[in-house]
Amino acid sequence: MNNFISLHGEAPGPVLTYFLNVSASWRETMSLKLIAGRDFRPDDLTPGAALVNEAFAKEYFNGENPVGKSFLRTRATIPYRIVGLVADAPYRSIREPILPVAYVPFRQVDSAVLPGAMGTRASSSVLPARTL
Repeated sequence: MNNFISLHGEAPGPVLTYFLNVSASWRETMSLKLIAGRDFRPDDLTPGAALVNEAFAKEYFNGENPVGKSFLRTRATIPYRIVGLVADAPYRSIREPILPVAYVPFRQVDSAVLPGAMGTRASSSVLPARTL
């Protein structure tokens, strides 16, 4: 997912920010260094918490530590609170510039966006278990 974000109630900026929905222990699995703040906690599974990368901090906060600050995604009503800053990592290719990225817990995915996501009641998209 990607979207434009706004700070302090201002109009959204011109830079596209990428949003990645991540599951528990994703940061350790990807060996992504936590620079400031903290990782997600179980109580962060309700909408509103985000980890952001260094490119995000440079783009929107002039490189300052963004932990504790908030932003709003276009067409969203709940602001995201930044709980941690992580190292930059390639998004699609090592040849592309590093993009601003916000990581949100997988359970924050709206069932209208991704039916069958963890924590939703959308059972129609759940595939039956295979038998061997």
